[in-house]
Amino acid sequence: MTRTHAHGMRRGLPPALVACTILLVAGVGGALLLHSAGAISIPFLEKDEAPEKPAFDRTGRIPVPISVRPITAYSRVGREHLLNPRTLQIATVWMRPQEVPEAAAKNARDVLGRVLRRDKQAGQIFMQDEFYPRGTRPGPTAGIPPGKRAMRLKTAEVPGLHGLQQGDHFDIVMTLEVEVEEAPRARTASHGRLDVKGPYAPLHAAQLVPEPDEKPVIKRRRAEVRVVVQNGVVIQPVHQRHEIGEKASLLQGTSLTSKPVEELIIAVEPKEVAQLNQALALEATLQVAMRSGQLEAREGKADEGSIPDLAVEVELAAPAEGADADKPKDENYRLVEVIVGGEKRLMAVPKEQAKQP
Repeated sequence: MTRTHAHGMRRGLPPALVACTILLVAGVGGALLLHSAGAISIPFLEKDEAPEKPAFDRTGRIPVPISVRPITAYSRVGREHLLNPRTLQIATVWMRPQEVPEAAAKNARDVLGRVLRRDKQAGQIFMQDEFYPRGTRPGPTAGIPPGKRAMRLKTAEVPGLHGLQQGDHFDIVMTLEVEVEEAPRARTASHGRLDVKGPYAPLHAAQLVPEPDEKPVIKRRRAEVRVVVQNGVVIQPVHQRHEIGEKASLLQGTSLTSKPVEELIIAVEPKEVAQLNQALALEATLQVAMRSGQLEAREGKADEGSIPDLAVEVELAAPAEGADADKPKDENYRLVEVIVGGEKRLMAVPKEQAKQP
């Protein structure tokens, strides 16, 4: 009995069951293959198809060209900016005539080959006032107003220009501070006028002659404020450029280096090119005075005024007691700078008289 049971266990599944399983797998696989090929349709495998969108009604509408990619300022518009990459046709938006702005470019001929004044985003229509006149060369020179000159500056040279946008107007003011030392000249007093011999001279009407061992020195700080640029224009805002240089090495010889720098392009009057370069060469302090961006100011309808040139001179404080033999002996008088006959002179006057207007 035991031998017969073991023999039955080794026989496995019945042949009929194995055949049915193979036929079932083959049938399901074939049905799936035919469904994927579109020959048959299996309901529970069908996806819910979205309802077809009704065709766009273009009745009474006109096509207006649009940009298919962003276009930077001072670029010439070409077909690559207008062609739809899927249809290879001019990209357009269909609008009702009353919706189209009067100044809009209504066909591709009004757009192709024109140089843009400002950046253009993708999907926007074109306006006629967004272009420079036909024949304008592409590049930053297109934005230079007639009669002006463009200068390329590093932002570190004039920090106040950082943050200004294309078309912004501004002034640049230079401030230069110097310290001057000079010896006052003794002059003859007449008609009761009080002149100086030394820092504070004895006051009398006689001939004033300096002592042989006297070396008076007057110290002044002078600050000159001058406008070097008036109504400048930003042509290209701050951008980064790689500056190519050379680096020498004993082992590798001379090699090229690339250093990123921030710079911008501005337009100024021809005479202001020399003034600004002079201020940069003197390492003067430069301050930017931004002009109004409102419409009235841009069109010149508002009187914006002008920044005057100014020179300020201040005499330094007298040395402490005992520190300098030239210290004034009489505290009842003060030194005043006056202009007589177009010449600057130092005059010692009583303090009470100096307070009078």
